[in-house]
Amino acid sequence: MPDSGAYRSAARRRLVELAAAGGLEVPVSRTFTFEQAPDAMALVATGHPGGKIALVL
Repeated sequence: MPDSGAYRSAARRRLVELAAAGGLEVPVSRTFTFEQAPDAMALVATGHPGGKIALVL
């Protein structure tokens, strides 16, 4: 995999296209309220959140 700005830009464009078409699925392990941000950070710090962590504002 090339480590270049052009490669990353092309990959980013493709990801945006997939997201816009509904073809990108991101696993969300858990959502937290903004007030629970310290709990979210503690989960991330374990290194094993099981997916993405989302803060709901």
